[in-house]
Amino acid sequence: MDPGIVHHIIVRLVLSLPKLIIESAEAEMPSVPVDMCRDMEEVAGKLVGLRLTRGFKDRLTEILGGKNGCIHMNNLIQFMANAAIQGSYTYYSWLREDGRLKQHDFDASLIVNSCHIWREDGPLAPRLDELKKIAESIRPPRDK
Repeated sequence: MDPGIVHHIIVRLVLSLPKLIIESAEAEMPSVPVDMCRDMEEVAGKLVGLRLTRGFKDRLTEILGGKNGCIHMNNLIQFMANAAIQGSYTYYSWLREDGRLKQHDFDASLIVNSCHIWREDGPLAPRLDELKKIAESIRPPRDK
């Protein structure tokens, strides 16, 4: 017997670019095993203002983890965040025709070790080093 759909969770995130700040967040749960699961739909709004950077997963877990959250929505948003980081990094790290980066102040460390091709000793590691050097040559030095 087909059990049917147990969890059908839809999350919509609108991010500002290039900083990857959540501008709006909404969730919808068309199919859940228990009606009370839908209480979590409203919790998605608490993600507004968070930035997809180091510490995001911990902050997400504070909001949507454990006894006060929904592990399924938490996991979905973590995967969405990873996809957004990789996608924006790929877009902003492209070189323009004039040799400059589309965006020079991205945080390349967010992509390192996010998958096998972006591992620090992987096939794209030299590309990360190259982009870091280009970015540093453009960016003014930070005060120490």
